[in-house]
Amino acid sequence: MKKPFLTSAIIASYLLCDSFSPLSSVSGPNNIEPQTSSQKLNLLYNPPPQRKQPKATQRSGSGSRSRCQATNLPQILIAPAFHTGQTSQSHPSFSVYFPEVPQLPVSVSVEDPKNQKDVWLSEISVKKAGITTFRLPSYVSGLEIGKEYIWTVALICERRNRLQDIYAEASIERIEISEKLKQKLSTAPNPQSLAAILASEGLFYDTLNQINKISTTTERNALLNSLLEQINLVGVVSIK
Repeated sequence: MKKPFLTSAIIASYLLCDSFSPLSSVSGPNNIEPQTSSQKLNLLYNPPPQRKQPKATQRSGSGSRSRCQATNLPQILIAPAFHTGQTSQSHPSFSVYFPEVPQLPVSVSVEDPKNQKDVWLSEISVKKAGITTFRLPSYVSGLEIGKEYIWTVALICERRNRLQDIYAEASIERIEISEKLKQKLSTAPNPQSLAAILASEGLFYDTLNQINKISTTTERNALLNSLLEQINLVGVVSIK
């Protein structure tokens, strides 16, 4: 997808989900309750030892002087800001924060920057402000091990001129995990333990996926807030 002229940079990091199919099942925002000290659980996100500078940092821009001028966005992608987030999944999930309900169509894509090709390009419906999650659908080719991709969320200002889009993009890399880690994950008793293991191994997107599976609201929100603190997102993404 062609990108518009960049006008500003935005830095953020945060959530992910695995509980739905492609476009029709895009979720609404996740509301996170305030965290108390007694709710804190042991989760330490340990970034990959070989931290790659992202091919795409969180950024947004638009050359539009008309329809897009009235919006208070940009959107914030939930992804590491200073290194490329990793996943072990061929069809991972992605999350984006909207400070308000977008009044423009929302386009999402996953691109192979080396070949300059979209792995997937579609549109999603965002009906509530907050965090919205979508997943790379199973009917498209999955991410390849050892490759870095760029995922983008764009507000379509003018369909006839996509250079006017307001967009944000971030990087993701799929890696192969060791047999030792696979065994460790297979014996984890619950999503909380899985999330802790994945976080310690630097698998950012997989960690968020597991956190979102936790059924107990208090525990899920505590882990999400813990992760937010570790990536310095407090005050950037407004959770109500």
